[in-house]
Amino acid sequence: EEQFLSCFSFRVLPVVMQEGLQQRGLLLKVVFPIFRGHPDLTGRENIVINGLMLGLTRKQIREREQKIIEFAELGEFIDSPVKQYSSGMFTRLGFSIAVEVNPDILLIDEILSVGDQQFQEKSIKRIEDFRDRGKTIVFVSHSAASIQQLCTRALLLHDGVLMYDGAPDQTIAKYNEVQHQPSRILHA
Repeated sequence: EEQFLSCFSFRVLPVVMQEGLQQRGLLLKVVFPIFRGHPDLTGRENIVINGLMLGLTRKQIREREQKIIEFAELGEFIDSPVKQYSSGMFTRLGFSIAVEVNPDILLIDEILSVGDQQFQEKSIKRIEDFRDRGKTIVFVSHSAASIQQLCTRALLLHDGVLMYDGAPDQTIAKYNEVQHQPSRILHA
């Protein structure tokens, strides 16, 4: 999943930006929420650093900071070094920063497996809000239920080869058909 998203963000998006969106004068903000926090800095300090790296001004970061903290549900831990965070806390902070940047394209992987049920539901609602506002979401997952809930289109890839492109329910059915037949290529 992470490998696909890295490849997509570093190989596909620059071409899209150069050949399509830049010609139309659109600003494209892409967020790939693999949070790379500095372990010795607090969650609050990492919000600032990551916000700056994602193109926000300090003023914009200050305006969004409380929403990020509330969404991440870190409470008093926001002022602790992130090296003391659990992996779930760390990922929740990264996802919270990513969605507050309000990107045009959101690249995400199994974020829904992090945190408790309440955080997962809140994350799903945020992703659905992005989708409903016409934003592009690239969601990489092995969870059939999450794909059916969040996606309007699904791609089945195996060893870097596109095996199927279609509606989520059809793609999942194809996945189930061929999971033991990796060399067979399917067409929609």
